[in-house]
Amino acid sequence: MQHDRQQRIEEGRESMKRTAQKWFSISEDVASNDEIRSRLLAGGKITGTNMCVMICAIVIASVGLNTDSVAGIIGQTREDKANNIIPGVAIATALMPPLCTCGYAIANGKWHMLLGALYLFVINTYFIFISATVVLSALRIPKVKELTEAEWRKRQGRMIRNTILLVLPSIAAVISIYLS
Repeated sequence: MQHDRQQRIEEGRESMKRTAQKWFSISEDVASNDEIRSRLLAGGKITGTNMCVMICAIVIASVGLNTDSVAGIIGQTREDKANNIIPGVAIATALMPPLCTCGYAIANGKWHMLLGALYLFVINTYFIFISATVVLSALRIPKVKELTEAEWRKRQGRMIRNTILLVLPSIAAVISIYLS
């Protein structure tokens, strides 16, 4: 009886694990590697639609900044092209407000504000890069240049080092706020 109960519990855990893996799977509807590469290259061009989205993001972020309001890679890897604008909007939302704040700070000589906004821009840019690297690695998308195991470990070490260096000022700021 105890053994049956233990077996049902174990089966329930396995069922929950399979369900969670299915819910959070990002490899189910992956586009072809050639399609992903083509989209990433096309998405980096600042012309046409990309230029319009960028200008709109700048205007929205600037208006938000002036009215004192508070300020992706998975979409690029899907078979369905309809959701490809979402990563651009997410990235623009993360990057444009700090850049607009930088311009505002420079124009008004607010150097402390400039440093904070520039730091936020760098952190957002870096973690967009890290998330793209993790997703593309998890999906096993081929790299343009294959790296040896030693080269890959060296790059991973650099990413860990850079992450720590970028996060240290945030930790110091939180400690400073907590202690004051």
